[in-house]
This record gives sequence, C-alpha cells and structure tokens, in this order.
Amino acid sequence: MTVDNASSNDSMITYLRRKINGWKGVVLGGEFLHVRCCAHIVNLIVNEGLKDLHDSIAAVRNAVRYVRSSPARLLKFKSCVEREKIEYKGLVCLDVPSRWNSTYMMLDAAIKFQKAFERYEEEDNKFVSYFREDEGGKRKIGPPLDDDWKNVKLSELSKQDDSIFSSIAVSMKKKYDKYWGSVENINCLLFVAVVLDPRYKMDYLTYCFSIVYASSTSETLAKNVKDTMYRLHEGYRGDKDESVANASSGEAATTSTPEAKMTLEGKGCLWSSFLRKMKEKNVNEYKNDVDRYLTDPMEDPTRSKFDVLEWWKNNATNYKVLSLVARDILAIPVSTVAS
Repeated sequence: MTVDNASSNDSMITYLRRKINGWKGVVLGGEFLHVRCCAHIVNLIVNEGLKDLHDSIAAVRNAVRYVRSSPARLLKFKSCVEREKIEYKGLVCLDVPSRWNSTYMMLDAAIKFQKAFERYEEEDNKFVSYFREDEGGKRKIGPPLDDDWKNVKLSELSKQDDSIFSSIAVSMKKKYDKYWGSVENINCLLFVAVVLDPRYKMDYLTYCFSIVYASSTSETLAKNVKDTMYRLHEGYRGDKDESVANASSGEAATTSTPEAKMTLEGKGCLWSSFLRKMKEKNVNEYKNDVDRYLTDPMEDPTRSKFDVLEWWKNNATNYKVLSLVARDILAIPVSTVAS
C-alpha cells in the first residue's frame, strides 16, 4: 500500500497489518505492506533545501496567482509584456506547492517576466493592495522585491559562495537520511522490482549497491534481496501448488490403479508420460524459477521502448511462479502523486 509520510498513515498501516495477520493470501504476513510515496519524499527533501528561500518563492507565487486570477488581469499583464518588449513566447504558470518540479517551472517562467511584473505593479494599484489582504489571518507575502528576484534565480545563486549550496546540501541530506538514510527504512520490494526487470537483474542492483554503500553493507543488501525473492517464490508457489493439486486430483484418481494403467492406449500415452517425466526432470535441475531467471541471459539494456510487463506476459510459461510475483510487484505504485 503506497501512502505519503504522514504519521497517521504509519499508525494506519500498523493497525491494518495487525488486522490482516493470518488472512489467507496475505504475502509474507504483510511484512512489505507499507510503501512510502517516493515523490512525496523527494518533495520534502527539495523543500528542505529551499527553506531559506521560502518567502521569496511565496512572493513570486502570489504575484503569478494575482495576474492569473482573472482574464482581465491576465490581458493587462500581456500588455505589460508587449511594452517591455519581452520576446519569450510562453506565459507565467502557477505551481502546485506539493510538486517541486512545478515550482521550478513557475519560477523559470516568472523570472523572464520580471520587468513586466514591475511595470504591472506601477500601473495597477490593486496589485499592491492585494498583498495587504489577510490570508488565513496573515498578510500575503509580496510583492516580490529585487532581493526576491535574485533569490529565485537559482542559476545565478549557484555562482555565489559555495557555502550557500553547502548549507543547502547539508539540510537536504538530513531530510534524505530521515527517510532513506537507513536501508531498513526502504521497502525491499523496491529492490526486487529492479531485479524483476530482465534488462538488469541482480548484476545491476549489486553494482549500484557497491557504489552507494560499503562492501560489507552492499553484500548484505544483495543477499537480503535475493533471500526475499526466494521467500516470495515459496509463498506464491504454495498457492499455485494447492490450485494445481485440486485441479489434477480427479485425473490422478482415474489413472492410479494397475487396471487403469493397463488400459492406456499404447505408445501415445507412453510418450506423453515420458514427456511429463522429462519436464519434471528439467524443472528439478534448478531449485525454482528464481535460480533459472537469474542465470538466464539478460535482455539488452539498450533496447528502446522495452515493455517489462509485456516481457513477463510472454515468458509466463517459462517462469510460472515468478511471473505471478512479477505481476503483483510491478503493479505497486511508487508514488501517490498523479503523473
């Protein structure tokens, strides 16, 4: 279950895990039930880095909100753009504060219209009075001043003293460590999903671990991921074996007696029996689908428009149990934010 990082969601997951414990069909007792929204975590990390620029960003956001709040204001703003001879073909856009990339796009566009905003402020008295209005008991931040425009120009900010970005990086790293600093806080199914991409498998994941973590930690992580895959396989195989046993019980009953065996139709049935025996032998040469999948050749990682779900659909007969695992794990959303 993918949810954001509100503490109430942690309590809800704990309650839900307790209620479903013992239910038939629950994967590994709900051990991996909780998936934290990746987009929400990234947004928290970015906002932590921009915390010192919050007022400047809010001032620009309020200015954009004002000119986009009615067709008449927007038309007047376009007139200011023309008189300032701004050649940019786009227009200002309002962001969604919970999505940091939209905030970047808002600032990137607004910066190009700085002179138009300044002219608009001179010609529209209501623009300044708008910022004097209360918003939830507080005065609106803005209009943007020269320092605000300088602060939101991140490309110019990067040319200044490195200590500025150093402090930003430190605060962002602290927020990162809160959610992803310890591997115990990361749902192992996110790693398993990488392995279930036939272009990467364990080799790519192990390589990434070796870059990010120390060798001992990297080896432990790789082993945990592989062990989790075995555990998932065993859990899904138990469900599959039960359904297969029920389906084949009638057939077994009709062919188990010596009399029934004697009435089989000669070579045709003998050949079918031989094929079944060979198939069982080939399957037993490996412990399970996991071993066969990991030892089979990887797909070309440079293939364009590779559809991993289509691949598993086409190879379901080769990995009968592991394909069921892939079907469920690859369907887990990593974010609750609409794309």
